[in-house]
Amino acid sequence: MREIGSEFHIDPGNGDTDLIGLLTRCAQDMGSGVRFLRCGRDSLGFIADDITRRRRDLAGADRIIYMPALCCDSMVLPFTKRDYAVRYFRLRDDLSIDTGHLYSIVSDAGLADPVILVMNYYGISDTAGAKKHIRERFPGAVIIEDVTHRVLSPERFTTEDEPADYYIGSIRKWMGTPDGAFVIGPQDMADIPEAPDSSFTRLRLQALREKADYISSADRPQDMKDHFRSLLSDAEDSLEDGIIPAPVSESARGLLGHMDLKTMRDRRRENYSVLKECLLSDDLAGVMYEIAGADEDMPDCPFMLPVIMRIRAIREGARIPAGQSITRDRFENKLAARGVYAPVLWPVDARAAEVCEVSRRFSQNMLAFYIDQRYDADDMRYVAEVFGDELRAILG
Repeated sequence: MREIGSEFHIDPGNGDTDLIGLLTRCAQDMGSGVRFLRCGRDSLGFIADDITRRRRDLAGADRIIYMPALCCDSMVLPFTKRDYAVRYFRLRDDLSIDTGHLYSIVSDAGLADPVILVMNYYGISDTAGAKKHIRERFPGAVIIEDVTHRVLSPERFTTEDEPADYYIGSIRKWMGTPDGAFVIGPQDMADIPEAPDSSFTRLRLQALREKADYISSADRPQDMKDHFRSLLSDAEDSLEDGIIPAPVSESARGLLGHMDLKTMRDRRRENYSVLKECLLSDDLAGVMYEIAGADEDMPDCPFMLPVIMRIRAIREGARIPAGQSITRDRFENKLAARGVYAPVLWPVDARAAEVCEVSRRFSQNMLAFYIDQRYDADDMRYVAEVFGDELRAILG
């Protein structure tokens, strides 16, 4: 059985692109500095510390960060651990920022220079226009942009007309590296002290190597899979929610120095296009599910393909009990049983769900499909076939 998705395996790389060098040049071209860290959580913690160092006025009730309601715990915790209060703002149906709601809650707090985090989801939701409007309304705002879904397009996000004050991106979500993330921001940001590889890096490096052995094995034994998955879980548990930001490891630097960036971009674009076309050509498209951003141009370098399940329509159209009580999570498990892994991005905080109906709906109904460089067009057709088979099976 094929396995499409889940954690990457170690990839030694055989290309001529140094991603760290590319990101450094892009930062320098915009007059900014860049720091390379272990993970996104550490990067957000580093940004929070840098803002606090510069903004001594951020204390007590004024220490607030405004974040989109559709975000995960690992984005929130680096701030709450530093005594920031989190205020969630709404998103529109296309996952762009509801600037009217954002302005309202910032004004209610009486802040002239708010700290605001924005995100371009899957490279299909506009942040450029929102940043421009935020800057016009609050000239002293500190804007953080999470570009994790755009990591391999630094030439694009660093040249937009309205730059953010900080950019943060998690590199390890895109390829087989044990760790890796970056912050682009003011030139005089603090340096990251050198440190030995953390437990996080050591555990993930071992896990990614074991997964490479598993992928190349003829029988793919379950005990081997269970072991590297346990290591990955232990690695995540070892993180301290960005309390003490750690530098990118030498292991990751070595891997990131030899990337075949052109092949990665080309493969992702082809896979995205093939899977999108296959899913949209199904008679159930638009009735039982939809593709987020289906009418938008393809991202410069796609991250994943987000699909919104219409769970209520599926239940109402099902002729068998299993379909009449289906949930997104149960359907995800059915796909996983056939080797197609489509993670949930992300479960949201109850307060966020209460603030934003769009974020609640996306969180409860969305699956994200892998379209990365490990796969080809035939794999994407297999994903679409499994998806269609399992959907029809629960409809009866």
